[in-house]
Amino acid sequence: MDKWPKGTFVENSKRFTDKKLMMKIIEKNLDDTMKDKHFIELLKRLDKS
Repeated sequence: MDKWPKGTFVENSKRFTDKKLMMKIIEKNLDDTMKDKHFIELLKRLDKS
């Protein structure tokens, strides 16, 4: 289920020189993560503490 297996994201990011493209990829991955119910529940719990 890991969207970014260890090392992969960092290794791939080194290949990108186009920062706008990089940001689009990061934003897309963040959007996917935000849709994850478990992640949202975790944020809610962190918000309360």
